[in-house]
Amino acid sequence: VTELPFLEKLGALAWGRKEYWNYLLQTASPAQIRQKSRKESKELESVDVESTDRSARKIDPQEFEAQVVEALRNIVDDLGISSVRHNVEVSGPNQTALIDALGQSADRIVVCEIKASSSSRVLERAAQQINDYLNLYNRYLRERGVVMDVFPLIVSRTSVDGRNMIRGIPVLQYDPDSRSFSNLETIKQNILELWSIKSSDEDE
Repeated sequence: VTELPFLEKLGALAWGRKEYWNYLLQTASPAQIRQKSRKESKELESVDVESTDRSARKIDPQEFEAQVVEALRNIVDDLGISSVRHNVEVSGPNQTALIDALGQSADRIVVCEIKASSSSRVLERAAQQINDYLNLYNRYLRERGVVMDVFPLIVSRTSVDGRNMIRGIPVLQYDPDSRSFSNLETIKQNILELWSIKSSDEDE
């Protein structure tokens, strides 16, 4: 029986390593997406809704996420990427992650965690979750011999006292009423500077 890792190596040689790695990424199944949506809804219900976050209960997390992904696709140039994929499944040793959105370019990956809330508790959990995803994703790339910069991005719901950064991770705020990012101009340069610094550090 021909082992999968051997077939993957053949595919990488025949197709081009990055293209074949990209092909291996799977779109999540409808069942996985429904399960994620239920989990997100329960998370919002369990949050002690803050005074600036009361509207977070009025939008379905899946609807909010779909709006955000479409909006991200409209600002790919601002983020230094070329495309955005929605609901991407990444598998590693004994672990599988369902990533809300994955921004891609020839040499950059942006792992996005989307939250229909601006609650501090929700954003703290999002920061921990996205760091776990980054570790898994970097292992995934190393196993396939792919060298790319991988960056985190959290997208939250807009609020009066919303945060632009949490644990060193940029937080892009989205307003579902105007269907736009309310702090894009404020943090766009900061985002690109942070990512540029990381790339420079790795080159040294």
